[in-house]
Amino acid sequence: MSDMKKITLEDAYAVETPDDSVKLYKDWAGSYDEDFIAATGYVAFQRAAKFFLAQDGRPDGPVLDVGCGSGLMCAPLVEKRALVAGVDFNQEACMDAKANGFAIVRGDAFELPGASESIDEIVWCQFFYQHSVAG
Repeated sequence: MSDMKKITLEDAYAVETPDDSVKLYKDWAGSYDEDFIAATGYVAFQRAAKFFLAQDGRPDGPVLDVGCGSGLMCAPLVEKRALVAGVDFNQEACMDAKANGFAIVRGDAFELPGASESIDEIVWCQFFYQHSVAG
């Protein structure tokens, strides 16, 4: 990464289009945890996981982490839930998450076949959204 520009939070705020976002996270994959999480002390994913688990009405049901990136939100959830899976559109982020030991699917979270029948709860750390499927 010595020849590459280090990506910053300002670069993320400069994103204007979906294509800009895809390019940013493609370029950021592999260094996101170090360049952003560690460098800034970002802990929102830990707080979101703690909040989610405190509200958790289905302690044994599967959870899907949407926009899972490298799996930061998966890590605290997998300690308490039997099945935690992630989905991310970015191939490089999926490879990072798989390297971190998480079950990840590359794809569009709005077009997952069978998700409503197989997932009890969804978390989305970037905006922390929780949705429990009626059941």
